[in-house]
Amino acid sequence: MLNKKRNMQALRFVELRSWILFLILCSLAFITFAGEVTQARSLSKRSVVQAVSKEEILAAERRLSDLGYWTGPVDGTLDSGSRHALIAFQKVEGRQRTGKLTRAELQGLLSAIRPLPKYSGYAHVEIDLNRQVLFIVDATGTITHILPVCTGNEKPYVDHGQMHRAHTPRGRFRVLRKIAGWRRSSLGLLYYPNYIHNGIAIHGSLAMAVYPVSHGCIRIPMFASKELSELTPRWDRSNRLRLNCWKWRNSMRKNIEPLSWRSDLAAFAKRNNMRPTRLEVLGPAREVESDFWLEDGLLLAGIDLDTDRERGTYVEIMLQAPSASSKNHMTHTVAGVKRLELETADDRDAALEIEDEEGGVTIMHFESERPAS
Repeated sequence: MLNKKRNMQALRFVELRSWILFLILCSLAFITFAGEVTQARSLSKRSVVQAVSKEEILAAERRLSDLGYWTGPVDGTLDSGSRHALIAFQKVEGRQRTGKLTRAELQGLLSAIRPLPKYSGYAHVEIDLNRQVLFIVDATGTITHILPVCTGNEKPYVDHGQMHRAHTPRGRFRVLRKIAGWRRSSLGLLYYPNYIHNGIAIHGSLAMAVYPVSHGCIRIPMFASKELSELTPRWDRSNRLRLNCWKWRNSMRKNIEPLSWRSDLAAFAKRNNMRPTRLEVLGPAREVESDFWLEDGLLLAGIDLDTDRERGTYVEIMLQAPSASSKNHMTHTVAGVKRLELETADDRDAALEIEDEEGGVTIMHFESERPAS
C-alpha cells in the first residue's frame, strides 16, 4: 500500500515537471517569435529610410527651395533647416506634420505649386494662424520665404502672479522694437525677438512644435531667426512694412486734440492703471535713445500733464515696481509736447506715442492685455 502511494506521487511529480518544461519551451518560442517580428519591423523601417537616397534628399531640398520654403543650405543633408522646410510644406498642403522625408512626400513635392498670399501690392509678412506658417511677401505679391511657426494655444498661464491667456493677437502690426541675440524674459528665452504688439514678438525658439503651444509669441526655427530679423526692418513713418495675422480685428491710431490732452490723459491713466508698461525713447532720427523694458515689468501708476515757462507743456509718466518693497520706481518726463497719438487694438489701449518739439518720441507699450489686479 505504501509502495503504491509512493508510485502515485512519483507519477504526479513527473507529470508536473513535464508541464513546467512544456510551458518553458512555449515561452521561449514566443520570445523568439516576438524578437523576430520586432527585428523585421525595425529592418522594414530602416529600409524605408534607406530608400530615400542622398540624391533624392538633394532633389527634395531643391524643390522646397523652388517653392519658397526656407530650407537652409541645399546640400543633400536632411538637417534642421530642411526638416523645418518640410514641416512648413506639410502644413501648407494639409499633410501629416511629421518632418520625415518619404517617397510619398517626394511625390507631393513634385506636384505642389508655390502658395499665394492673402494680401498683395506691398512688401509684408503674413502669418496664417490656422496652418501655422509664416510667409514673407515681396512688393510684387510673391511669397519669397515660408517658415513654420508655433503660436499661442489660448490656454491660461500665470506670469508675475497674474493669470493670462496664451493668445496671439489678430490684426495688422508693425515691428516696433528689436533685440539682437538672446533676451531672457520671465517666460523663457527669445532669440532675435521682433516685437509687434505689447510683449508679443516673432522670435527664434528652441521649443518648436507643429501645433500651437506658445504663450502668445510667434516662434520660428532658430536657423532663420537672425536673417528674418534683418529682413523685417523696424517700423517708422518712412517704412511701412506690416505684419498681418489672420483674421485681423480692429486696430487703429488717432491723434489726440490739444484741447482734450488733459482729460484724455486722465482717462487713459485710469483705464490702464497698474498695467505692465514699457517705455521706449527715440531720437529725432528714430534712433533708440533709452529703453526701459525691465524684466520685472513696471506698472503704470499715473500720467500728469502740466505747463511751465522752462519746459512748456510737459507730460510726466510714473511707473512703479510690482512689489511694494522694491525700489525699482521711475518717473519719465517729456518736455515741449507737440503731439499725442493713441493706438488701440481690439478696442483696448495698446500704446501711447508722445512727440516733443525737437522730434523725439516716447512710446508707451503695454506688456499684457489686462490691467494688473
